Amino acid sequence: MRRLSTPRVRMFLIGAIVLLLTASAAVALDSRLRAVKRIGVYDANDRFVGEVIDVAGGSVTVAVRLGETPIFLYLLGHQFDGAGNTVKQRLVFESDDCTGLPFAEAFSDPTDLIPVVVLNGTKLYSPATISEARTIQVQSVLETDGLCTPLSFESQVAQLTQLADLAAEFTPPFTTRPQ
Repeated sequence: MRRLSTPRVRMFLIGAIVLLLTASAAVALDSRLRAVKRIGVYDANDRFVGEVIDVAGGSVTVAVRLGETPIFLYLLGHQFDGAGNTVKQRLVFESDDCTGLPFAEAFSDPTDLIPVVVLNGTKLYSPATISEARTIQVQSVLETDGLCTPLSFESQVAQLTQLADLAAEFTPPFTTRPQ
């Protein structure tokens, strides 16, 4: 029977131990916390949505720009949501079937640093300022989940202009990663 203390066996064991220690040190160096300057949000098609500017629980806020209007989008893992200057809100209509000009009960104050943007479903709307608000006879309401309900009431509203359909721009689910 051969002894395990031959010079070749000793060299092999020493080499294996050195290799294991080196690999462990490399993994230890790799697993250290490191600073991240910027974190980006990407959609399911790996399209860049924007940089993370705020985190709340498992959700993030990103800043995007539409023309010259800054928009702060609140993103949940699988959907868009209202936050920042983006207000998730129902739309009201003078028709009884949610068609025609959309109105909202949210307004931008002309002194606001960043104007209010209304989010309904995946569509972004820019409301008129409070000085342009008027009273209408509402005949139907389009909820944020897409359900149209005939209702009749009087309300002070601002006429909306559609800015964009986020579903045409980005495809959930969203992921984050350092840039």
